[in-house]
Amino acid sequence: MKKILSLCTLYFVICISSTAFATFTDTQYSWYRDAITSLEKEGIVSGTSPGVFSPDLPVTRAEILKMLLKTADVKLPDAPTEKCFPDVAVDAWYHSFIC
Repeated sequence: MKKILSLCTLYFVICISSTAFATFTDTQYSWYRDAITSLEKEGIVSGTSPGVFSPDLPVTRAEILKMLLKTADVKLPDAPTEKCFPDVAVDAWYHSFIC
């Protein structure tokens, strides 16, 4: 009984610690979690909202461009304050990556 209680306690501690420090809650049990966490630490990915990565959503062209430019460590110039393309809003998060 003591071994079972110890194992249950150990399992509980492992589960709690892995979820308490999980950056993205929706990648917690995914095989690609370590890769996503590494990319986040490098500033290459940031998720769709705080604590959410949304791995099942398709990757947009803007997201791919951001990942490529960040991976290549390209210094972005200051984003223009006017539209550079009709479909790219000046206040969009990806404006500086595209323009």
